[in-house]
Amino acid sequence: MREIFIGSVTVSVIKHIKNCPIIAVPREYDYDIPDDILFACNFKYAYIAPELAPLLDISSLWDSTLNVLHINSKKVLDDTQRLNKELLRNSLKDIRHRFLQVKKQDSIASTIYQLEKENKIIGMVALLKTKQVFFEKLIHEPVFRNLAFKTEVPLLVIPQRN
Repeated sequence: MREIFIGSVTVSVIKHIKNCPIIAVPREYDYDIPDDILFACNFKYAYIAPELAPLLDISSLWDSTLNVLHINSKKVLDDTQRLNKELLRNSLKDIRHRFLQVKKQDSIASTIYQLEKENKIIGMVALLKTKQVFFEKLIHEPVFRNLAFKTEVPLLVIPQRN
């Protein structure tokens, strides 16, 4: 019950804090500088510099590789997604990064969790809390709740700027 309560509080904070980044750290987390950070997105949103700043700052500070994860349900990106991916690539020019594409498993949360479990060098998972379709899917699928209960690494939630 205690784990569920703490996870519920984390989810509540993530849902209600609107304009500052949040790092949720699992209780049993044994601190280590992350070699890799997993940043999940769907390229349906054009990120702006202030939104990415916390993620880029952390990546630079720790000299971590930023893994931009696209969980696909379709094989091909549409024109908007391709453009947004290119814009993101340009924003990441000063950060060591790579783009990953994986097929969605049962849910977005389970796909992220599986990658985290398979790749022990992933030391943080990051998500942008947008008002767009991707975030809505995460909320409906309760990905934040699922990640808050399951993740073994810190979860960075970055707010969308208006």
